[in-house]
Amino acid sequence: MHQTISVILKRQVPIRFDEAHRSWLGGLPMMPRLTEWPRDGEGAPLHFIAQICCADLPKPLWNGLGPREGRLLLFVETLKLEDEAENSTVQVLHTTRLGSEREPPEDVPSVRHSMSGHFDHTASKNQDGVPKLWRKWPVDIVVQEYDTAKLEPEDCIPPIIEAEKLYDGAVSQKGINGTSFDLDRPLTWLGARYIIEGVLQELEKGNFKSGSDGLTLLLDAPDFDPLGREKEIEERALQSPDYKGGQFSSQGRYRELYDRLTAELSVERRVGWVDRAYQAFDAEISLFKAAKMELEQAEAAGIKDATARKGDVILSMKGVLWNLERFEGYKEQLQNVLAQFPEPDPEAALTQEIQEQGKLFLDWVDRLKNTAKCAIIEIEAHDPDAVITAQQWEDMAATLSESSPHFWGEGLNTLHKKSREFRFDRHVQTAAQEDLLDLYTQGKLPSGLISKDLIDDLEARAKYIEPGLPHRLGGAS
Repeated sequence: MHQTISVILKRQVPIRFDEAHRSWLGGLPMMPRLTEWPRDGEGAPLHFIAQICCADLPKPLWNGLGPREGRLLLFVETLKLEDEAENSTVQVLHTTRLGSEREPPEDVPSVRHSMSGHFDHTASKNQDGVPKLWRKWPVDIVVQEYDTAKLEPEDCIPPIIEAEKLYDGAVSQKGINGTSFDLDRPLTWLGARYIIEGVLQELEKGNFKSGSDGLTLLLDAPDFDPLGREKEIEERALQSPDYKGGQFSSQGRYRELYDRLTAELSVERRVGWVDRAYQAFDAEISLFKAAKMELEQAEAAGIKDATARKGDVILSMKGVLWNLERFEGYKEQLQNVLAQFPEPDPEAALTQEIQEQGKLFLDWVDRLKNTAKCAIIEIEAHDPDAVITAQQWEDMAATLSESSPHFWGEGLNTLHKKSREFRFDRHVQTAAQEDLLDLYTQGKLPSGLISKDLIDDLEARAKYIEPGLPHRLGGAS
């Protein structure tokens, strides 16, 4: 037999807070004061991910080599790390002295994958309120013995051990980050800050202008003839003194010219946009009617499965009829909208209302921004780790629950008048999950705040091993 061993770093579930933790994932390293924080080859600080007590490692591990005193401190650059470590993005320190907990350097980027939607990826990775460290989770060192002779030649890892066997019991089939927990509010003031900052970020980015209903906010007259617009822009560009030859496009050296002509044409096309829309719709309707007639003639001639070509697209009769109905519907919908506006110029009346309602909508957004900023000021007056009551959160959320004025939105060649509420369900789910896990791993879950069923669910998920392997040290040589 060729026996060897591998060490598994198994999360403590539940966590034993009544004893000193010897090894853990995340949290802060206990490293000597004069030990420099590891950085990669480009000078970026690494993230601390684990501290291992060497005295708890079995003697046969690593063929008897490696330290058996002191601590191993593991660091990685989580935002750069790929399948292989390069440029010092993975570093392991060995220290024989146990220092005090060391805070990460100021320039360590914010982390936590569940908060990735909270990051402004166009700015620094240092995000206020988002932790610079993974939450601390104590681990037990479990020894796995196995026979290397039973491994396939291509295998270079120990046999997979099932989570049910590792924890000697039932385990959830989803991890702690897989789906949201059954919570509908934040548990701490920090969680409330995550939510409000997420709302404010979406407002600042203008994500509110497009909704899940497929409507894009209109602030001026729509343009249902984009092909005609692009053709006219190109014609004007070729006549412009700024055109110096070559291919004209919206990018590259002609981008400034393209943007200027687009702005000029947008002003001009505020008038007459209805007639242009009808002309565009009628042109499509004529094409599909001709295609329908062509396919009917082919069918009458006994040709089965005949198709028609529209540009680069090949269509069956079903596709032709669907598109014909679609453009006839666009035309009818625009006629119905215009019928709501007075003569002699319903186009002008509708355009004016689109502009007025669009401005009211933007005013509503500005009010929400100011309300969100005031909420953050209120949050900053509290200890971020303190529990926020259900009533405190309801009062804060109510200030952001004002429905918008009605606005005109553009769908696919259609116009609709709607109002919108700013929903922050996604932010609530993320913040509640972060709060629950932080309070649990810190041993600070207030009595009565969380049901036993929810804690059982959390612990079952914490035992889940995402496909493949638990955290390991050592293995087959």
